[in-house]
Amino acid sequence: MINRELNYQLDRVDKRLRMYRFWSGLGIVLISTAVLTGLIYAYQRGTGNPIEGGLQLTLGVAFLGSIFVIAASFFTRREQHRLAQKIEARYPQLDSVLVTALDQQPDKSTGHWGYLQQSVVDKAVHHALVHDWRSLVSSKQMGFARFSAVAGIVFLIIGTLGLNSLPANRIPEKAMPERSFDDVEIGNPEYDVTIEPGDTEVEQGTSLLVLARFDDRLPPEATLVYTTEDGLEHAVSMSRSLDDPLFGGRIESVESRLKYRVEIGTQRSSDFQVDVFTYPLLLQTDARLLFPEYTNQEEKLVQDVRRVSAVEGTKLTLMCRVNKALATAQFLEVSEEQKEKISLSPSDSDSSIYETTFFIDRSRELELHLTDEDGRTNRHPPKFRITMIENLPPDIKLIKPTRDIEVSPIEEVEMAASAWDDFGLQQVGLSYSIPGRIEKEISLGDTFPAKERIEVEHLLAFEDLDAEPDELLTWYFWAEDIGPDGEVRRVSSDLFFAEVRPFEEIFRQGQQPEESSQQQQQQSGQNAQQAEELAELQKQIINATWKVIRRETRNEPTVQFEADMQLIVESQQSALTQVQELEQNLEDAESLAHVERVKQEMLKAIQSLETAAKESSISQLQPALGHEQAAYQALLRLRAREHEVVQSSQSQQSGQSQQSQNSRSQLQLNQLQLREDENRYAQQEQAQTEQEQQASEDRQVLNRLKELSERQGDLNEQIKEVQAALEEAKTEEERAEAERQLKRLREEQEELLHDTEELQERMDQPQNQERMAEAQQQLDEARENIRQSAESLQQEMLSQAANQGTRAQRGLDDLKEEFQKRTAGEFEEELQDIQQQAQKLVEEENKLAEKLEKLRSGEDPASNSLRDSGEKQASEQQLAEQKERLKNLLEKMRETIEQAEESQPLLAEELYETIRDTRKADPEKALEATDLSLQRGLIDYAIEQESLARESMQGLAEGIEKAAEKVLGDEVESLRRALSELEQLNEDLEGELARAAERDFDPQDGRNTSGDNRSGDEREMSNAEGTSSEGQAPTKEQQNEQDSSTQQPGQQGKPSDQSGKPGGSEADPESQQPGQTPGQQQTPGQSNSPGQSGQPQQYQPSGEQQSSPGNSQSGGDSKAMNFEPGGIQQFLNNGGGAPSSPFSGDNFVEWSDRLRDVEEIVDDPDLQAEAARIRDEAREIRKEILNTSAPPQWDLIKQKIAKPLTELQNRVAEELLKRTAEDAQVPIDKDPVPTEYEAEVRRYYQRLGSGE
Repeated sequence: MINRELNYQLDRVDKRLRMYRFWSGLGIVLISTAVLTGLIYAYQRGTGNPIEGGLQLTLGVAFLGSIFVIAASFFTRREQHRLAQKIEARYPQLDSVLVTALDQQPDKSTGHWGYLQQSVVDKAVHHALVHDWRSLVSSKQMGFARFSAVAGIVFLIIGTLGLNSLPANRIPEKAMPERSFDDVEIGNPEYDVTIEPGDTEVEQGTSLLVLARFDDRLPPEATLVYTTEDGLEHAVSMSRSLDDPLFGGRIESVESRLKYRVEIGTQRSSDFQVDVFTYPLLLQTDARLLFPEYTNQEEKLVQDVRRVSAVEGTKLTLMCRVNKALATAQFLEVSEEQKEKISLSPSDSDSSIYETTFFIDRSRELELHLTDEDGRTNRHPPKFRITMIENLPPDIKLIKPTRDIEVSPIEEVEMAASAWDDFGLQQVGLSYSIPGRIEKEISLGDTFPAKERIEVEHLLAFEDLDAEPDELLTWYFWAEDIGPDGEVRRVSSDLFFAEVRPFEEIFRQGQQPEESSQQQQQQSGQNAQQAEELAELQKQIINATWKVIRRETRNEPTVQFEADMQLIVESQQSALTQVQELEQNLEDAESLAHVERVKQEMLKAIQSLETAAKESSISQLQPALGHEQAAYQALLRLRAREHEVVQSSQSQQSGQSQQSQNSRSQLQLNQLQLREDENRYAQQEQAQTEQEQQASEDRQVLNRLKELSERQGDLNEQIKEVQAALEEAKTEEERAEAERQLKRLREEQEELLHDTEELQERMDQPQNQERMAEAQQQLDEARENIRQSAESLQQEMLSQAANQGTRAQRGLDDLKEEFQKRTAGEFEEELQDIQQQAQKLVEEENKLAEKLEKLRSGEDPASNSLRDSGEKQASEQQLAEQKERLKNLLEKMRETIEQAEESQPLLAEELYETIRDTRKADPEKALEATDLSLQRGLIDYAIEQESLARESMQGLAEGIEKAAEKVLGDEVESLRRALSELEQLNEDLEGELARAAERDFDPQDGRNTSGDNRSGDEREMSNAEGTSSEGQAPTKEQQNEQDSSTQQPGQQGKPSDQSGKPGGSEADPESQQPGQTPGQQQTPGQSNSPGQSGQPQQYQPSGEQQSSPGNSQSGGDSKAMNFEPGGIQQFLNNGGGAPSSPFSGDNFVEWSDRLRDVEEIVDDPDLQAEAARIRDEAREIRKEILNTSAPPQWDLIKQKIAKPLTELQNRVAEELLKRTAEDAQVPIDKDPVPTEYEAEVRRYYQRLGSGE
């Protein structure tokens, strides 16, 4: 059954062709008859011999020829495929779309077209509307045909009149001798013919072209006759060449040996033999994996594989099933560095299987080259990828403490860490030491499972260690696993320091020293500062040595070992030189003793380091580390026991603060409120490289899962269609076409299988193993279902293939949802940071407001702080800090929006709306005005401006809180956002259509020149629904009346209070009329209340008005979303907003991207497919507009874009209502009302509801 619109277009072309055939055929017949008449006239006039019945002959030929032309032109059956082929030849850009559309058949059970079928048909119809297929016969050709017919009639009339004017029997008839044909012999002439290619061989399944060449004469016809192995004889009529003296015939598919000959009448050629051969071909490759013993994994068989990922040391056996016996089979490595050849040998159990075994010691790319016994090679060598997964060392992460600490001699420190290993941990422990006294190793557990992160902890009591002040304890966690060599491998964490401090340290604010004693204090301070710097340098040397120790885990040092050791030696020598300089400035005997100990330990460390570098000895590093730690502990004893803090300059204080910013001393120093302390607000930015990489990997996996799921879903639908086609096939041609489609599906399913293997390989990378271990198992199951589906297709078990494909798609969908949640989680930390910044911003603003109130009231209560009265200067300083905080917060939000656009559009949208509202309020300007007013003493005006800034900051914080609620984004929220986007898309499109209608309106007669395509019923219903002229709004009485009619149970008596404000009553789904779409029941000003429970939530954003199709809104609280990547960037850079014109303006890309967002937001495949179809249609129309530079065809846009987009909006609204209205009676899986009856059905239900 052909689509009506497509059938109509083909009928137009067919009529055009029939008229052309009629006129051209009539012209040929009449002109030919006129020529015949002229020849008869010339013969009779020249010879004088009249031809009996000549006139009747010409007229009879003309009459019969005309009857034949009429019958052939108007009474023959239309050949649709031939007609389609002509159109395809005329318009190559159709690319077989029309032929494919003609082959489609609706589903027998439903009578409806499938989405892909409808898409192909719509594309063909669209092309017909744009290009007018009737131009297949140009006007010039049609005119020439008509002219030839008229000319033929004129010439025939002239010839008939001339022939009729000749006198009968002008010359006497001559006696004609009686002729006899008895002496003529009729023989059977032999043709001299050469048959090509004679005896030959062809590849199995290909065609064979047979040529019969003639030397002189050509017979009228020739026949190719061939006999297959089963004895059946087939005859093929050979075609004559127009250029050469030969006939040609083709055998379409040679599947087995056969004999053929050429017959010319009764003459027969010799029989020729055709043998078949096949090229070597890989049918399937299976991989058997025997893992190393330490992995505790069982032997694994992976079928039909092209990519293999396994841990290093795995024994891999590749078993290749081929189609024939081979002379050689080998893998060739595709690499610049390696050119290894791996030979395969026949299997003992099956001669069609060739296998090879090798250990995986590196990643490789291999090509399989096959050669048969006749020397033929496989034409397309398949490629294989072997990926070696490293046996990763254990991963240790510290939980607490995560930095160097200071402890008292009686303090107890809780130490905890987590560890993970890809094949299981053997032991986890803690090691700590105090140089010269204690060195201890503690085991915290052994034999842990693979790919599970475990946590261990230990309570370290310094009192039990007899720790003394100024001692140093170094500690680190370690974990052991089995390395690739089968031996135990130990990995250590970073080395951390615990410095034992005295029980108390005194901090006080000192007075500025007198001129006489300042120099002495400065000298003392310089010695203390130099000792601190030396201690910090020595700590870096210790860390560098420890880093080398952790890296050098093998017997032989790495290539960087020598250079790194040289650097450490130079650093230690530099530290020793500085110690010697410090020694010259010291006079105290105890300090000199400590320095002497430092020098001795440094010299010993240098000696051990030089030995390690010279002999490339890793074992010398541990003694060197011990001496370095002892030197560091001696440096700690140089610290002063009492700290006198004098802030003489900002630079000095800044330097001291930086040196001890991580120490407990600094925490106590920060408790002192010094007058000159500046900028207490400092935002620390931590590196997020690892998290960003993980988020990027998750997004990449998510995108591939989406693609694989969609492709598997499309294949499942096509499998069902091919299955139906095979069951309904009645002719060999139909079955052959279905078989071709089935072969294509097998190839696509195998390609999908290999793409799944590529995703498996990505998930098995070391950086993804820990996070994606469970997901990888799920993907393995989905991959197995895909393989089984491909195998079932190979065996033509289509029902089983469809079922297995459905299970595979379901598994991929589950994985996709899991990764969607995972990508959502990546923004949790960023949102928490943003929330904390926003809360800090609001808190500081409230404090600022209190200070300004104190300034106005003259109150300045006494403070326990050390600072003097200076509230005004402090307020000015706080204003500057607030502006900096606000700037940083908005910039952080902007970065989050850009990162979240793809994976978390709901979050990005909410943050975008929050930034937009904040920019409108412009708190930065209010803060600047507050600062300026405060400087000029205008306290009242400063308080007024500050209140505006505080209000906008509170709104900013509330918007961030609202965005945090949507970070995971459930399905209902996705539908709400999709509906909101569709409403805005429809509004943009309807606004453009309305502006186009206004431009085409004729003011003289009041008619719209472009035509109002709506039916009278639709216009009537538009008025009945209460839609008014553009810019008009319902009256207040109408609003209240409608609010009360749609009020929820339990909310009576307050319709006026709830109308027109957020949080008001929602429209009850049960009060909606059956003919009404879900998006049409809310009056302007109504919105859902987030706090309502037990009631269906409205599915349009709060504060937005619902616009009906065809009527764009103005005013009110409606907000143009304009939410797309370019739109966000444009807005943040102070972009503007003009009316959107997707087709006649420059907004098509933005409009199309927003429709693409809808396609990605919704989860329903049907809704996604419909959104994709509308977007494709819009793109084609837009392309046509740009190519032809013609104005848009608004009628076509209404039919192909506006109307389907409105229907899609209604479907999304209906789906949302199903999800949100638990108790509402809504139609489930209801067939939609046919388009042509929508107006009547809507009017019927409105009358039914009104009681008419």
